[in-house]
Amino acid sequence: MSITRWLTMRQAQDALRSGQLDAAGHLVAPYLRSGHRTALEFARALSQAYHQRAEKSLRRDDAESAWKDLLAAEALPHHDARIDSLRLTLTKLGVAECRAALAAGKPGFVLEQLAALKHRRAFHPEFDPLELAARNALSAQEQADRGEFDAAIEGAPNRQWKEEYSRRAREVQMALPMFAECLADGRWPEALQHAATILNAAPNHREARLGKAKAWENLEPSNSNVGNTQPTIRAGSVSDGMLAPPLTLAARTLETPGLPRRFLLWIDGVGGYLVCTGSRVAFGQAANRGPVDVPLFADVSRLHAEIHRDGEGYTLESGQNVLINGTPAQRKALQPEDRITFGSTCQLLFQQPMPISPTAKLELVSGHRLPVAVDAIWLMAENLVLGPSAPAHIVVPELPGPVVFYRSKEGLGFRCAGRFRIDGEPGEDRAILRVPCHVGTDHLSFALEAVSARG
Repeated sequence: MSITRWLTMRQAQDALRSGQLDAAGHLVAPYLRSGHRTALEFARALSQAYHQRAEKSLRRDDAESAWKDLLAAEALPHHDARIDSLRLTLTKLGVAECRAALAAGKPGFVLEQLAALKHRRAFHPEFDPLELAARNALSAQEQADRGEFDAAIEGAPNRQWKEEYSRRAREVQMALPMFAECLADGRWPEALQHAATILNAAPNHREARLGKAKAWENLEPSNSNVGNTQPTIRAGSVSDGMLAPPLTLAARTLETPGLPRRFLLWIDGVGGYLVCTGSRVAFGQAANRGPVDVPLFADVSRLHAEIHRDGEGYTLESGQNVLINGTPAQRKALQPEDRITFGSTCQLLFQQPMPISPTAKLELVSGHRLPVAVDAIWLMAENLVLGPSAPAHIVVPELPGPVVFYRSKEGLGFRCAGRFRIDGEPGEDRAILRVPCHVGTDHLSFALEAVSARG
């Protein structure tokens, strides 16, 4: 045996004794590939060490670490029946977690767990039935959010969720006739109250959203002071069931504490978007409610990666499992059309629709979801442009000209040629927007909503 090989094997044995298993495996890898007898004998001890550490992780309920060590043991040229037994145990544990998550109404988590198990080459006869049930449950959640409760109840994963959808259906059924009556009679404040009830039970109910927009557009402000050129909302007018104090557009500008770090943008007839305004945007696991801007129902870490914007563009930084166009990357400048993969399967497409604007779009192309279903994530730089055709960040065909959200020292600015209403209050050309609010023009209706702690 050469001196170099002897020293390497000695270092590998020292690393094994000190519990540095990955370092030991890295040291002997070249000799394993060449089939060196001493390295192959060492692989047996290393495999046993990985197995023992995986068993300890499993006893601590740390299945992720157990899987990592199991896969490392299986990658070695050594077969042990105990490793097969551990794989079966971890697979059964994953199936049990999927059953529990499905019963708790978390179909997104179930799909992520199943994807991770399949990526680890696991197999169980319950995989396909669980996946079908999770997809049906996810569809039921979306149907319930749209107010399609009959279909949602039929696809609910268990009795508890059937009862929950039935309760929400009753709330909507009670409020809808009164809502329609108020709209027909022009009782706009009452219509807003009923809209709030309906949207609380079915947040994507199309008729309620359209009716709410119509109510705001028709809710006339009162001019309580003669000669006052700055109209205000009536004291006691209704916004989503809450009493709103008199507030002018100028007063709103003064009260705006600054640009919101993130908010939801719902454009009627177009789609919904999560808008992030920070120069650093963090991505991570939604189930853990970690300190992230973009929570993902995916097989990712609590804080998996960050995308940083500066004068040079966008840079992705991560110490976790991240691929860019299929290549592992810990820090890399992003280019348009790059495909970013977090964890094993969660993939996003990075785009910059307007070459003259650094604002970027992230589209989930792998079927994963955020806690709130949106069409895309926008990383807003100086502005976010809505226009009738490309180039624009968001295309809204009915628009006669561009509508722009922009950064202002007072907060989130809004510019639109002509007149508009913000929560029923008239404005013209530009204004500072607060979150939440509803804005309507002759050609466009949209709402801004705060992002809940859950999403």
